[in-house]
Amino acid sequence: MRSKIGALLGPLAFVVIWFMEMPLPPEAHRLAAVAALVIIYWITEPVPIPVTALLGSALCILVGVAPAQIVLAPYADPIIFLFLGAFLVGEAMVSAGLDARVAHSVLAIPALSSTPLRLTVTLSFLTMALSMWMSNTAAAAIMMPLALSMIRTRQTGGHSSVGGDTVVLSVAYAASIGGIATPIGTPPNLIAIGFLERNSGFHLGFLPWMKLGLPLALFLMLALFLLSAVTLRRARGGAHGAPGRLPAWTRAEKSVAAVFACMVLTWLLPSILGFLAPAHIAEVANKRLPESAVALFGALALFMLPEQTRPYRPVLKWEQTARIDWGTILLFGGGLSLGGLVLSTGLGKWAGELVLRATGVQSHFGLIALAAGTAVVLTEFMSNTAATNVVIPVVYAMATGMNLDPTTAVLAAAFGASMGFMFPIGTPPNAIAYGTGLVTIPQMIRRGVLFDAMAFVVIATWVTLVRAR
Repeated sequence: MRSKIGALLGPLAFVVIWFMEMPLPPEAHRLAAVAALVIIYWITEPVPIPVTALLGSALCILVGVAPAQIVLAPYADPIIFLFLGAFLVGEAMVSAGLDARVAHSVLAIPALSSTPLRLTVTLSFLTMALSMWMSNTAAAAIMMPLALSMIRTRQTGGHSSVGGDTVVLSVAYAASIGGIATPIGTPPNLIAIGFLERNSGFHLGFLPWMKLGLPLALFLMLALFLLSAVTLRRARGGAHGAPGRLPAWTRAEKSVAAVFACMVLTWLLPSILGFLAPAHIAEVANKRLPESAVALFGALALFMLPEQTRPYRPVLKWEQTARIDWGTILLFGGGLSLGGLVLSTGLGKWAGELVLRATGVQSHFGLIALAAGTAVVLTEFMSNTAATNVVIPVVYAMATGMNLDPTTAVLAAAFGASMGFMFPIGTPPNAIAYGTGLVTIPQMIRRGVLFDAMAFVVIATWVTLVRAR
């Protein structure tokens, strides 16, 4: 029903805004009509979200917002290729079984899974660690079967009170939290980085992002652990380690592990050289080793390294590229395109002034809180990528209109867009948790509201404190 209503409401909004009197230049007025249709379609999903992103770009060209060269250029932004390389390496990691090996190895340690709270903390932390380097969906899909296995082990061992709902929700929430720790962890991060670089010339590197995102992720994990401790106070019993014995390392696992380690070190290298080496060496490293090129080299290496030699078979096969999330890549490009046009046409400045008058925000902290809170709310009803694409251009324009540094407001919006915890439709990990049958929608809403509020406070406080340094 929602999609049917949206299918009619989107074009209606387009027509109404197109003929409405608005104090905007013609290009901005046309873009406002296109943006209204796109946002409604992102919320109601009458067509797949990536299709809506492409539709928005095509309409911008058709109605004369900007020429095709400008509208479509962001689809080839270097950030797109960083995401592509990361997706390919993540696919190789899953197909080789390296992710499951790491998770099973840690869970096999009794001290980490001997009580319900320890089990929950360990599973959550592992999920967060995986989600730093792959999509939250993949991290939750990997860890949820392990969580269910551990829960069943305890149940068959005679322990009736296992806190299964808390365990699966904690895994789902940790998958979303882990994504904010690295630039490649979740699409909103790369959208924020790409948007800032394209519109203000400010490049936020891999290590500088981690200096912001990793502590924030750890603070949010601490809040999650406190929430878990409260809900698990009556649970009892212990787990018996991860099921089964792991086989010996395969050639594919070793290759993926080596390539991944090299990628991470190379991503961090320019920032490290900035501290340890002369300035000209660090500058050369930044130019020759951008994050996107490193990701592509890592993925290309896996297409060449052998999984087996006789007959020769590479670790990463071309057929596997069909399984990466091309829809997110297209959505990403469409979001960068729309966001850039919102600024260049003046629509973002106009919308920002409207929001400023409506909310009365006058301080930098108020803008940060508004950015984070709006993103948290929107991501409950649309994808985190779509929510980021909606919020960031507006808060950026608001900040520049107030003569404030827009970086912190953009970061607050990006972090907030990963915090959808209330509904199964909020994030794929939420849907995976709901699909286990161990958590009901009322349970998810109750805990999600509480954790959304906790996440909002932590994000707004942390981003403000970082700015104050």
